Amino acid sequence: MKKIFILLVCVTSMFFGQGITWTEISSSYSLPDGVKLFKGERTSPKLQAFYLEVDMNDENLAVRPYITSSIATVPVLTERFGAIAAVNGGYFGGTTSYSAVIYPGEVKAQNVAAVTRNGKSYPVARSLFSMDSSFNFNVDWIYHFGNLPENVYTYDAPLPYVNNDPNPLPAPLPADGSSYSDLLVGIGGGPVLVKDGVVNITYNQEIMWGSGVGLDIRDPRTAVGYTNDKHVVIMVVDGRSPLSDGLTLPD
Repeated sequence: MKKIFILLVCVTSMFFGQGITWTEISSSYSLPDGVKLFKGERTSPKLQAFYLEVDMNDENLAVRPYITSSIATVPVLTERFGAIAAVNGGYFGGTTSYSAVIYPGEVKAQNVAAVTRNGKSYPVARSLFSMDSSFNFNVDWIYHFGNLPENVYTYDAPLPYVNNDPNPLPAPLPADGSSYSDLLVGIGGGPVLVKDGVVNITYNQEIMWGSGVGLDIRDPRTAVGYTNDKHVVIMVVDGRSPLSDGLTLPD
């Protein structure tokens, strides 16, 4: 049986913290081959972070999201699903997911199609971290045109909003994007931080302004990304605590 991981909130391709001292702490836990755990620390500004590196070339490992119909803590869900490790995934309120959750052959939840700002409805294309059946990974901006994986369309860029944009833009069209031909699992979140090895923080375009998700405020963060050799990196950053201030999105 493959072991599983539950995915998370922010979407990125890689993350490195300048001035952070990283120490592998895998030996402190019962982790299988192909899974490594690292702890990062910095004294000023104070920071504590952790990341899992999962070698998806190992056929005994799997990374996937889960969604539940009732509220439960991460340790409870980890045990319930038989996972090695888990983190909160996507944006949610109560038992409602505001981010895409995609199972094999089934869309369990969709990214929000529009958000309300200043009394207006703004169509929005938000992020998706996904994996196909060959364990190839992607970070994309998506829009849903139905309830099936093949109705999920990906776009080269999100809608070109600016901060506090006064004018909603038209919703994305299928003709301007392309549907996934092989979408196995996925988790929504955002904003994108890095795409194709280039810093590309689409905070404004994904209309994170007005959401409570800060751009340049040090906060707790979670992120998921991948490397070209099919390693998945799952990161959690502590924040608002005596041990750790957190990170801004540019951090």
